[in-house]
Amino acid sequence: MSTGNSDQVRPDQQRVLTWFIQAKLRADENRFRQIELGLLDTSTFIPLGNNGVYRLPFFAEFWALRSTEFAEDFREVVERVLSLAGSQIPLPTRSCEGD
Repeated sequence: MSTGNSDQVRPDQQRVLTWFIQAKLRADENRFRQIELGLLDTSTFIPLGNNGVYRLPFFAEFWALRSTEFAEDFREVVERVLSLAGSQIPLPTRSCEGD
């Protein structure tokens, strides 16, 4: 399956990529929230975007259309990942334990 821009993939491939990216982002947002709440240890955190999904050409199109479906603080994190072109992102600084 091609992972290029939408003009390079068939409609059925676009649906699969959309579902996959949507699920991946929901999992990443969930992990982001768990770290923010102190439920996950940052030493076990896999940086967002580290697996290449965020670098797929189709991802940019998806994000432009669907980013508003996600919470603003998580959108900012994804935007940082995209601007860093795959570098590791800063981890959340808040936790349940109070800073």
